[in-house]
Amino acid sequence: MLKHQPHELRHLEHLCPAAVPYAMVEAHEGQAKANHDQTVARLAERGGLSVAEMLAVLEDRPWSSREHPKRTDVACLPELLRLVAAHLEAE
Repeated sequence: MLKHQPHELRHLEHLCPAAVPYAMVEAHEGQAKANHDQTVARLAERGGLSVAEMLAVLEDRPWSSREHPKRTDVACLPELLRLVAAHLEAE
């Protein structure tokens, strides 16, 4: 459910997950709706979220690229990978 931004992630593409566990994102449905005015299912149908958008949803915080210009996909990738790994270990 991640959409890639090739210009920013090209050199890290091999590290970036193509998807995160659906249940992990579904647990934050309210934040997804608040941030994007769409359900998690609809976001997935439309191609998913960028790394930075996904991290904001998983951290239950608002997202606006204008308000968070330093929270780029590259900057957010390590934390997203950490959260996904922790989720998978807990399963």
